[in-house]
Amino acid sequence: MGKMRDVAVVSEEDKGFKTVLLGICHNLWRRLGVIGYGVMQLTSSRNPQLEAQRRQNARPESLMMAKVNQERLAEYLGELQWKEDPSDR
Repeated sequence: MGKMRDVAVVSEEDKGFKTVLLGICHNLWRRLGVIGYGVMQLTSSRNPQLEAQRRQNARPESLMMAKVNQERLAEYLGELQWKEDPSDR
């Protein structure tokens, strides 16, 4: 805990340190985003036969969640269409 307090005190006093720290955090965050995007592209399939096979072999929980998400999306889109306030639920 003492080390975090020291970093906070130094960053309040030294603007250059704060800038470098923010730059490092930003760079790491951006790299993680690029890695995540790459993993999504490598693991997603564009093969319709494979997608159909995956849907046939899906677990019941996954099918139920897909149905619930589809219903929620339909409700939300309906609210947007009628310009209702979604926070009135």
